[in-house]
Amino acid sequence: MEANLALGFLFVVLGALCGGSWALPSKFADPKTPWEVLWGPFFFLVTLIIPTIAGPIVARDIVATWQAVSPWAILGPLVFGLLWGSGSMTYGIAFSMVGLSLAYAINSGTQVVFGWLMPLFVTQGAFKALGSTGGIIIVIGVAIAVAGVAICGYAGVLKSRHLAGQAATAEEKKHGARFVLGLFVTVLSGILCACAALAFAAGGPIMAKSAALGNPPWAAGFVVWMLVLWGGALSAFGYCVFKLCMNKTWSHFKAPGIGKVLLLALAMSLFHDGAIFFYGLAATYLGELGGSVGYAAFMCGTLVIGNVHGFRTREWQASSPQAVRWILIGIAVLLGAIITFATGTYIQTVG
Repeated sequence: MEANLALGFLFVVLGALCGGSWALPSKFADPKTPWEVLWGPFFFLVTLIIPTIAGPIVARDIVATWQAVSPWAILGPLVFGLLWGSGSMTYGIAFSMVGLSLAYAINSGTQVVFGWLMPLFVTQGAFKALGSTGGIIIVIGVAIAVAGVAICGYAGVLKSRHLAGQAATAEEKKHGARFVLGLFVTVLSGILCACAALAFAAGGPIMAKSAALGNPPWAAGFVVWMLVLWGGALSAFGYCVFKLCMNKTWSHFKAPGIGKVLLLALAMSLFHDGAIFFYGLAATYLGELGGSVGYAAFMCGTLVIGNVHGFRTREWQASSPQAVRWILIGIAVLLGAIITFATGTYIQTVG
């Protein structure tokens, strides 16, 4: 048991390292590289190539599993995956607009809120569970998360005002306005990314059938993730193809330096799907603690590591001390929200 817990938390750490680092390589792309030239290959790898190759390695009898469930069990993860892909796409845009630190903080907090809220409307008896001790603690955690997102947003507004006050050119002022828009894009990305929770609610029969065919829980979960990622390809990768055509930037794939761009996209995709893989393993080894303590440790680790990268790459260097103080407060509040949420989940699980 102790060995399983140790392995579980090791996988949590690896998952958090991947989850908090997957967008970091995008900071090292040439500023002149069009957004879609980097993110197009990334989404192509993340949503199509990696899951298609890894799926048969990770889980057995995938096709038989899909054939044994109802069409809705297949369609649900695909449709909600399309929405998740829209969230991932806007998340990528948010990184370029507000930076790693704010994007990670606001997106994570929004996902906690809506990832809990959305399944309430599709899970039978979910509202009744809110009256329990664990349910009340979860609601408190969600309320704290809302406050954390608001505080981080306020920090972003302070940063925007400070930058606008220092702007000397029309171009710099335009960037300040774009930054504020980026805050709204980040919140939208969190709402849409939370649709993954609905995808798994709809894909429950797939996981049950996959487990019945001999797959461990983490592998059964990946059978659903394959559909979510494929659905996400329609929106995320499809949007990049649209941008490549609209902006006529296909020629950049023949330009000098494209090798570096593709390597950055590959690194991003391996970190991204690595986070999914390692957290799935962690949840299995942690057992009952996987959805509560493991989830809290993973989300907190991802949030902290993402912000460490943001501060290390000097995203807050030109900001006012007040803005920096508020983003640190916001991160602390979000960490508290995640721990509170996980505590309520644990009480519900063992109760």
